[in-house]
Amino acid sequence: MKPVSERELVEALREALDAARPDVLLGIGDDAALLAPSAYPMALSVDASIEGVHFERSFAPLERLAARAFAAALSDLAAMGATPRAALVSLVLPEGDLAEVRAIAAGLADAARRHACPVVGGNLARGAALQLHTTVVGAQLDPPLTRSGARAGDDLWISGTVGGAHVGLTALLSGRDDAALAPFIERWRDPPARLDLRHVLRERASAAMDLSDGLLADAPRLAASSGVRLVLDVDRLPRRAGLEEAARLLDLDALECAVTGGEDYELFFAAPRTHRAALEGVATRVGEVVSGRGVGLHRDGVELGARPGFDHFRSRARG
Repeated sequence: MKPVSERELVEALREALDAARPDVLLGIGDDAALLAPSAYPMALSVDASIEGVHFERSFAPLERLAARAFAAALSDLAAMGATPRAALVSLVLPEGDLAEVRAIAAGLADAARRHACPVVGGNLARGAALQLHTTVVGAQLDPPLTRSGARAGDDLWISGTVGGAHVGLTALLSGRDDAALAPFIERWRDPPARLDLRHVLRERASAAMDLSDGLLADAPRLAASSGVRLVLDVDRLPRRAGLEEAARLLDLDALECAVTGGEDYELFFAAPRTHRAALEGVATRVGEVVSGRGVGLHRDGVELGARPGFDHFRSRARG
């Protein structure tokens, strides 16, 4: 492989990612990017996607892995009801491979266009494994939507479906490519950044978060922040058609996948009951907020026990 300079790699990134926008006063190529002042507070978040922890290169082309990392970062802005303004990407590469950098840049550029969130800068370094660290900046158009606003009497909702990404990841790890598994592999490769729901959340939700580590790992965080107890009906959890069959092929339990499986990046939120009619069809009602602490899983009125979802420092690498 012909040696490539850092300057050539940065130029390849700039060519793919540099996009004119009136609120970006200075983009890629200087020591820092400049954004025009905003009348609204800024929402800031950072997310890491690391080879050997979050993915293997065999899971998808580099373009898709890069777009996936971008969408995962934007999911945090969606949960806050924020509107994306810009992103910074810190890229760590084992080698200065120009073709790989161009593939990653193409994936980032595609995701940036789809979500109207330009990449305005970042960093490039060499390391043992491929890593993408994505910082996103958003405009908080209304009072911030946080995890701490849920109150007793609120309904609990989940957008989209849960459990599918875990099935897809398990299929990728096992090397299975049965036709019944294909939709779930695609679900892992192309997670939603539910920015389409940010306006609904700002108008209706009292508290929200995205589901990255699994419902049973994430829900207690919202409960603790709000100082309430969340009661979830596991039979109501929204699951994609075909999940039962796909789970059986991998010796998994579909319900456990829905309860504990991570990386769905759907939105989990509380909303006053007065908004129930407006939210039907937008998300699935899965439970209620009551006085107390913690999270209870219920089925046919009986409380269940389950193991926790993914924890970076207690679980083995996901891939």
